[in-house]
Amino acid sequence: MLATMLQHVTFEVLSQQVDAHVAFWALLGYELFDTPEPLRDRAVWMRRGGSHVHLLLDENPVVPPRAHAAFVVEDWRQTLQDLHDAGYETRPAMRLWDCERVYVRAPGGHRVEIMSAPPPPDL
Repeated sequence: MLATMLQHVTFEVLSQQVDAHVAFWALLGYELFDTPEPLRDRAVWMRRGGSHVHLLLDENPVVPPRAHAAFVVEDWRQTLQDLHDAGYETRPAMRLWDCERVYVRAPGGHRVEIMSAPPPPDL
């Protein structure tokens, strides 16, 4: 069986908020990545290893109120400190499988879950 991995997640964002979004995702270890030429006028791509965040420029972005994307970070405490230092408020999430978790809102209002560890492989 072929193993699968979530390759990217896309967030609709206002074009005038791109710099704020890039700064937010940089706090989670993402760096700007060369967006393919045909998409450069409507998207900005970022990556961390094999994981990508695509910022889709939209003048009327849709932000689901409860849906979220979850990200495991290597240095949990430092990431939370970096978020707080940048002015982001985190809200505790239910502790599962001995994993610390919080929610934070990205600049456009998207809900993002930050996790200290992934779920166990047998979950």
